[in-house]
Amino acid sequence: MLFFFLTLAAQAQVYSTSVTESRWSVESSAFGCRLSHKIADFGIWSISQKALQTEIALLAIDKVAAAKKNAHLPATQYKIFTAPPAWKQQQAPEFIGELSLVKMDADLIFPAKELSVVLQTLEKSTAVMLVAQEVKPLRVQLQPYQFKEAHKQYKSCVAQLIPFTFEQITRNTLYYQIEETELSASNKAILDKIARYMKADPQRILGVLVDGHSDAQTDAAVAESLAKNQADWVAAYLKEKGIGEDKLVVRSHADKFPVADNASLKDRAKNRRVTVRLEDETIRQKNAEKIAELKKQAEEKAAAASSSISSSIAPPPELGDKLPIELELEKMVEGQDLEKMSPSEITPP
Repeated sequence: MLFFFLTLAAQAQVYSTSVTESRWSVESSAFGCRLSHKIADFGIWSISQKALQTEIALLAIDKVAAAKKNAHLPATQYKIFTAPPAWKQQQAPEFIGELSLVKMDADLIFPAKELSVVLQTLEKSTAVMLVAQEVKPLRVQLQPYQFKEAHKQYKSCVAQLIPFTFEQITRNTLYYQIEETELSASNKAILDKIARYMKADPQRILGVLVDGHSDAQTDAAVAESLAKNQADWVAAYLKEKGIGEDKLVVRSHADKFPVADNASLKDRAKNRRVTVRLEDETIRQKNAEKIAELKKQAEEKAAAASSSISSSIAPPPELGDKLPIELELEKMVEGQDLEKMSPSEITPP
């Protein structure tokens, strides 16, 4: 094996960054992490992971830089060796894996098994060499210098990735009991997720709609109080977690918008809820379009009513002097509830 390696080394194109210029760079966010190593005049080797996705490791050729050297990633088999430092001349390179590439200059992917061995080797401060034995042999080396600390930072980033997507957190339903005097632990847990996501991606989240509801009560004031208290507690908790008041739209609707019949205890529990929705640009635009359509329908209804009665008679009570756009918005929001239940909805007690 050593004879093969030395013979190949004498004939091959070799690409490696010197020890003094070797760098491992870490890019990190709450949604993705990347560790990369630039190989001079050739390309970049990297490992990356996004939230809820599989880790990817690959060697990507820099076609602009490589073209100056007439370098390519040939479509062939690649052997992976350890590459002991020059001062360890008696230590033979060790074969640690094999990869294949089916299309020239495509990304060379490292499966999990091979990646694990490569990372273990670099952690031992030993370089890794990729070898392609073609008509024009190729050697590409990964330097271990500065790898350990960068890899530690990368792993720390991965451990802190947000384990849910915007789609999973955008619609939430929090249920409550009549006798509650504060938010339940389960509801706080949902709000913690919302706050975490909002703080991680503040530019995307334009606003939060908080709508409190109650079941039917003998005393209308009790129904209103239940809905308002819960909505206010939700808003206060989000502000406590660092969400700006300017992001929050807080409303309470008493028992005007039930999602179930109030005939049974189980169904009444479904109606005692606070819905919390996140708005990004797309959702806000869709809501604006729906509101505009509802306003148009209300105007048409008002016009039809005016044409059918004497102008001296006041408008119908349900319209009043102004179009009830606020009420129409409530209907629109609750209509969404009825069409599709929240993905993070929990079963009410």
